[in-house]
Amino acid sequence: MNDLLKQNRTFGGLIFESDFNTEYSGRREKESPAALRIVAARRFDEQCRLNAQARDRGLAGKEADV
Repeated sequence: MNDLLKQNRTFGGLIFESDFNTEYSGRREKESPAALRIVAARRFDEQCRLNAQARDRGLAGKEADV
């Protein structure tokens, strides 16, 4: 597969300017919003990978039927 396509197969997530402000959080929860977005992006990537695998299995099955 083309190296450029391999590099662009994951969602990098969103970065906000506030992610770099470490002086004041203004929140009480212990989880970092940036960390939560990273975890959500990784879950999204994993779901996309599973969907692609299922799609490829379906296409392979259809080709075998022909």
